Amino acid sequence: MTPSPAVPSNTTMIVRGLRGRCPRCGQRWPRRHVVSPEPLCATCALPLDAEEGGFTNAMIVNWIVATIIMIGVFVVLMVDLLADGAANPVPYLVGGGLACTLLPTLAYPRTRTLWCAIDLMTSDGDSR
Repeated sequence: MTPSPAVPSNTTMIVRGLRGRCPRCGQRWPRRHVVSPEPLCATCALPLDAEEGGFTNAMIVNWIVATIIMIGVFVVLMVDLLADGAANPVPYLVGGGLACTLLPTLAYPRTRTLWCAIDLMTSDGDSR
């Protein structure tokens, strides 16, 4: 492991987090499985979760994304129902349900690194 590099700018940390990279050093965050990232960066040893239960913040981000997707599906369904009144709601609900399940699940590792970046930006630096 190399020594911890200087903390980069906030924008750089957010972009790195969205790309699934370590917000501090920029290296790709190692994963155990598709949706299970390692708890520490292999390069700079930055912990993914600063405290016990820190992963719940990333889950909240995913919940918000899923809620926005489902609201969008319902708005499109309502517009389609108002337009002709004979729209079949099943494709909308199945597609929305799949999107609300698959997208947050696949995006979970990136939302964890994104939240790690946000936490690193807002922390005093002593705890990490």
